[in-house]
Amino acid sequence: MLRFPLLVASCLAAFTSALKIQKFDDNYDNLGQSIALGIPAITSVNGLTYQGWTLGTSNPVTGTNGGVIPHTQKNTAVAVTTLTPTGNPGVISVGKGVKCFDAKSFYFGCILNAAQGQVSAATGCGINVSGFTAYGKNMVGSVSFNYDPASPMRLADLSKNPNYKCLTNLTIAVLTPQALALLQIDDFVHTNNS
Repeated sequence: MLRFPLLVASCLAAFTSALKIQKFDDNYDNLGQSIALGIPAITSVNGLTYQGWTLGTSNPVTGTNGGVIPHTQKNTAVAVTTLTPTGNPGVISVGKGVKCFDAKSFYFGCILNAAQGQVSAATGCGINVSGFTAYGKNMVGSVSFNYDPASPMRLADLSKNPNYKCLTNLTIAVLTPQALALLQIDDFVHTNNS
């Protein structure tokens, strides 16, 4: 009877010791300004793929990106999101060579999506962060956070939630306001398992 639990424990230990684990802080400050179709796109950072994200750069005079001060100067990752049944989320998923990742935390803020040539402003927003395994098929966790535009970027701490481990993708959707908003994130801390 004692052999089976020992066998399972030794197999799990062998599997976890075979994984290469690396911790990253995606602050987007070292990304270049390569422009695709007039928008600086973010495609891959530290082993993760960013789908629907662009690079937001701070104004050198005000230090803000549309009224939101990045957690680390100078860049943020920006996703255009609207209030829809799915929230039109920004997606972060495993890249080449990464089996899964643990989402630890990120900072976020929202700005109104102003028409081209107009100045945008920080706006309050609510977001929903959902973690998935099997590329969006199995949701394992969902949590909401709110942002106050009078405050610096807000910390979304996922580190104590066991559901945000060994994910294949993470979605971040703006739930409120109903107006078209731009979600900005900075300092996305994650651990990659490869």
